[in-house]
Amino acid sequence: MLRYLNILIFSNFNPFQEIRVLQNLEHPNIVHYLGSEIVDDRFCIYLEYVHPGPINKFVREHCGAMTESVVRNFTRHILSGLAYLHSKKIVHRDIKGANLLVDAFGVVKLVDFALAKHLSAYTTDLSFKGSPHWMAPELLQAVMRKDINPEHAFTMDIWSLGCTVIEMLTGKPLWSEFTSVQAMFNVLNRSPTIPETLSSEGKDFLNLCLQRNPEKRPSAALLLEHPFVCRSFDHNLSPTKKKFDHNLSPNKQKFSGLRLNVNFQLLYHYYYILSVYLFSILVIPKSIRVFILGNTALSKRLACTPQRYDATLTMHFR
Repeated sequence: MLRYLNILIFSNFNPFQEIRVLQNLEHPNIVHYLGSEIVDDRFCIYLEYVHPGPINKFVREHCGAMTESVVRNFTRHILSGLAYLHSKKIVHRDIKGANLLVDAFGVVKLVDFALAKHLSAYTTDLSFKGSPHWMAPELLQAVMRKDINPEHAFTMDIWSLGCTVIEMLTGKPLWSEFTSVQAMFNVLNRSPTIPETLSSEGKDFLNLCLQRNPEKRPSAALLLEHPFVCRSFDHNLSPTKKKFDHNLSPNKQKFSGLRLNVNFQLLYHYYYILSVYLFSILVIPKSIRVFILGNTALSKRLACTPQRYDATLTMHFR
């Protein structure tokens, strides 16, 4: 049905770049490409429907900023998607809150691959593209030198991830008080301010992502092993656990895979419904059972409505 699809309409640029990238991707943290067609004088791309939508919009409209526990979970999902992309030699080049969609189960999906690029032995120029407030300093420096090094492409995504983590924690982009040109000047000459309220693990994670030297930034696959994301569900951990190795060489890095975000409130909700259903079958006579299901709110609770999932996600954020 049409209402279950996001329709992106393009008029002033070539959309085939995004299609070439998306049609070959299959990952739970990347939005699914469903097809495309020409409608009148417009070219439409159909993507998986993800509600409530962009992270930045949800935060702005509902809570102003996210708690660290939620940011940890979301960051793990973003990293999982990035690690998959980078394993395919694809760089996103525009990671930010507006390009990250969260669904009703709290799963984050990367979207908007219009600037994405597949790197190959023949790639010599990445061009100056991206959003200034999330742009890596080496990209701006390379543009001034007219020499953009493709080897730093993946680390540019990691810098943007660090900026996005701060965006989720504070509810606004880095350098949001400045214009795009002023923001680029700050990116070139200043290091981003890390929120003081962040845990030591979070500060260490951001320091790694926001290393000004791109060669010192870990890969997405390695960052998946960082305590900030791999300890998302356990906040009372023993200090004797294995520490993150900051000096692990890239050729020893492994993709750790997706760690699923389990919504325990939702599981409890299903368990409750199942218990009531079994009780009604085993204990309540059939004639009374039909009357109850037809005249009470129980049948409504059994229905999977978007409103219920919205409420579940709101409780999850709180």
